[in-house]
Amino acid sequence: MRGKQSSSNPICDGHRDEFGVGYAMQGIGYAMGPGPVLKVEDLRVSFSTRRGVGMAVNGVSFEVKKGETLGLVGESGCGKSTVALSIMKLLPRPPAKFEGGRVLFEGEDLMAMDEEEVRSYRGRHIGMIFQDPMSSLNPVYNINFQVAEPLRIHQGLRGSALVDQVVTLLRRMRIPAPENRARDYPHQFSGGMRQRVVGSIALSCEPELIIADEPTTALDATIQAQYLNLLRELQEDTGVAILLITHDFSVVAKMCHRVAVMYAGTIVETAEVETIFNNPAHPYTQALMAAVPDIAAWKGHLSPIDGSPPSIYETHRGCPFAPRCAVVQDRCREEAPPETQRAKEHGVRCWLHV
Repeated sequence: MRGKQSSSNPICDGHRDEFGVGYAMQGIGYAMGPGPVLKVEDLRVSFSTRRGVGMAVNGVSFEVKKGETLGLVGESGCGKSTVALSIMKLLPRPPAKFEGGRVLFEGEDLMAMDEEEVRSYRGRHIGMIFQDPMSSLNPVYNINFQVAEPLRIHQGLRGSALVDQVVTLLRRMRIPAPENRARDYPHQFSGGMRQRVVGSIALSCEPELIIADEPTTALDATIQAQYLNLLRELQEDTGVAILLITHDFSVVAKMCHRVAVMYAGTIVETAEVETIFNNPAHPYTQALMAAVPDIAAWKGHLSPIDGSPPSIYETHRGCPFAPRCAVVQDRCREEAPPETQRAKEHGVRCWLHV
C-alpha cells in the first residue's frame, strides 16, 4: 500500500474530496502481480478514407499489471479510444488497418488470432466499459437479458442459476432491488444506473482485465465519485487490472497507479501517478497539468495549450508536439526523439532528456 505523498497540486495532496473518495496518493489496497496481464508492443493502426491514409496509432507500447490501474490520458483525437478498440479488435476493417505490433494478453498475441479466437477473449477474459451507456446498451432488450448474455456464452449458465447470477452482479454494483430492476429496460434507468449495468456486464465473467473508456463522462460529480469508489473496491476484491481512458486528472489521481500520456498517436511519457503530478518531464505533460484549473489558487484565467493537435493525415519529421512546444529546439523539428528512461518506471520521449 502506498504512503501519503505531498504535493502543491490540490488534486493529489492526499486529502479526500467533498464526496468522501480518497485520492490514489493516500494509498490503495492492491497487490500487483509480477508480470503484465496486458503488454502492448509497437502498436500501429491506420485509417483509409477519402482524405488518404492516416496513422491514428503510431508505435504505442505499454503494459498493465494485475491489480493495477493504468491511466491513458491526452487530448481528444490523440488515439486513446483507437488503442482500446484495437486491443479488443473491434475497429471496423476497412477503414481501419492493423499495420504492426503485438498485443499480448497473458503472453498470447491477440493480433495474431482470427476473429473466432478473439471472440472467446472478449467478455470472458477482457471486459470493456464504454463511454456512453445509452448507446452501448440495447434499448429493445431488458437488463436481465443483456447482463446474462456473456454468462450464457462463456460460462454456459441457464435457468435459475443464470437468473441468480444476474441478480448477484447487479447487487454487487449497488443497484437497488436487483430482482425487480433486472426486468426493466435501459430507458427506465438513470445515467448512473445504466453505467453500473455496463459495469456488471464487463465484470460478469470475472475478467483479468477491464478496459474503461471514459466511463464517467456522462455522470454528474456525485455519481462519478460513487462509481469510481465502487470500481476501486471491486479491484481490491478481485485483483482485476484496469486500463482507464480519461480526460479528467481528478479521476487519474483517485484511480491510477501509473499514467501513460498520449499525443498524436504515440505515448510521450509514462510514469507513476505521483511523478506525473509532481514532476512531469515532457513539455506536453507539463502543459496538460498547467491547464488543470486550481480553484484554491485561482488567478482569474486558465492556461490553455496554444494550437491544436496535428491531423492523423499529417506527416512528422520530428517531434509531433514541436509546433506547440514552448521550449522547442531546432533538433525537435528534424528528428523524432527516442524514449529515455529517467527512472525505473519513468520513460519520456523528448530531446531535453536524452
